[in-house]
Amino acid sequence: MVKIAMYGIQSVWIVMLEILEHWDSVNTELGGLPASDLVLQGSMTRAQFSADRDAISTSITGIEDLENGRQIAADLRSTSREQVRERLSRFRGILRGTLPDTPYEKAAPALPDAGTVQSKFLAPRP
Repeated sequence: MVKIAMYGIQSVWIVMLEILEHWDSVNTELGGLPASDLVLQGSMTRAQFSADRDAISTSITGIEDLENGRQIAADLRSTSREQVRERLSRFRGILRGTLPDTPYEKAAPALPDAGTVQSKFLAPRP
């Protein structure tokens, strides 16, 4: 039994390609005729395996696209969170500078840490 190292979802397609290449060499050794071609258990032919590899490749591409979109959204959220913190900090400074010792200064929203969950940015001040 041959052990094949797998390194993430992309390696599935590569391993399947290696299997197809090996399948070709086995078919050549068996005579190279359609009647002598290797057929796997369950009647799976090389063509069916190749079609399955193509379908998996399409699915992997779809997953990668979704992951890229998720990462872009996460980066945008982090950038937006930093911008909100910066603006809140300036707003609090303006209130302290222009309206000291007034209820407005104390009513300014708290400045949550950049790493806190989104709900802390949206929660009303206690």
